[in-house]
Amino acid sequence: SDSRCINVAHTDGCSLLVASVVPVGVDVEIVRVRPYLDRLARRSMNDAEHAAWLDADDPAADFAQHWTRVEAYLKATGEGIRGGLLSRPPDDWTMINLDVGHQYRACVAAAAPEVALQYFTPEAPSREVGIRRFAGTAGGSMLAAGMLGLAAVFEGRNREEAAIVVDHDTSGDDHGRYKLELDPDNPEASKITIRNWR
Repeated sequence: SDSRCINVAHTDGCSLLVASVVPVGVDVEIVRVRPYLDRLARRSMNDAEHAAWLDADDPAADFAQHWTRVEAYLKATGEGIRGGLLSRPPDDWTMINLDVGHQYRACVAAAAPEVALQYFTPEAPSREVGIRRFAGTAGGSMLAAGMLGLAAVFEGRNREEAAIVVDHDTSGDDHGRYKLELDPDNPEASKITIRNWR
């Protein structure tokens, strides 16, 4: 398929950008104790999920992971939470919990039975970005992930993989917070524009 899908998630201290040729969604949450956590869990979990959650060793972390799985799927379908907190992906979807540090939980949802996930981080030594003022910031992380992913798109990938590597669809650009401009004829001219949303 020639269609391009991109999705972004951010929370305090962590930003994620994923892209694919299939519908894809991502979510990240900080692990924290929330007021009315049981009520939130009850609204977003079916009976079996809620019963398992009640036995969790770390309810806050387990809830955050559950929530990211629900949100990633609903973002991938384009519905968002209005699509129903009890919606679950069909069997031919892939859900991948991401390891983004002990204080966060994250998940990628993709409309494919198998997915090859590639991570790109701003700390990658072979891909160091020279603009130091963005180092360690959420915007810098998103910019680095996007630009490193662009390199993978233009340099190619193994055709046997349904890879989640940067591609773009501008139709859902999160209220203009970011803009990805791809130039296939001149990849060096491709860029991401990020508006400060703080």
